[in-house]
Amino acid sequence: TRLQERFEDQEQRLTALRRFFVNSDEVSREEFDGFAQPLLLRTRAYSWAPRIFRQQRIAFEQDVSRQRGTPYVIREVNAAGELAPAAERDEYVPVLYTQTQSLLGAPLGFDLLAQPLRRVTLERAQKTGQLAVSQPMQLVGVEPAYATGVLLVAPVSNLPSTGQSQNEPYGYVMAVISMRQLVADGLPKIGRASCRER
Repeated sequence: TRLQERFEDQEQRLTALRRFFVNSDEVSREEFDGFAQPLLLRTRAYSWAPRIFRQQRIAFEQDVSRQRGTPYVIREVNAAGELAPAAERDEYVPVLYTQTQSLLGAPLGFDLLAQPLRRVTLERAQKTGQLAVSQPMQLVGVEPAYATGVLLVAPVSNLPSTGQSQNEPYGYVMAVISMRQLVADGLPKIGRASCRER
């Protein structure tokens, strides 16, 4: 029951982040950080990843690099397990903003479509227009002790106009959830519990 309640809490937090994007004309990195940082309870990270098409890639990478003042490249995990520039594809969903608890830093530019489990989760969210949770996976940019977990993904679309049931998403917000953190956070320490029992 505790685990179910905690997961439902994560869904509510991600839904709030999704609404923030839907009701904003544009969300800056500072605005994202300000909104997402307080949500980080029992979550390794919250991220925003826009949909970028092949013909937009070069201009997108250049714009983000200029805004950040550091090089930004759409990346994927290579055969050596390292983040490297992504191969050419028709579409990418790269991580653009992240608020994280990880000491390893954020895997900015990581293309969520480059890996099958993540791709399937995004496709399910896109198809249903609802939140989707991945199968358990190894998380990227997370310390080894917390690296087994799931992605909770919500598609972000413009509000539909008259006669439209739903617009295609222009990106996704995500919660990166470590199963260890979800289960263990907030449980009483053994020493404290035994003191109370006396």
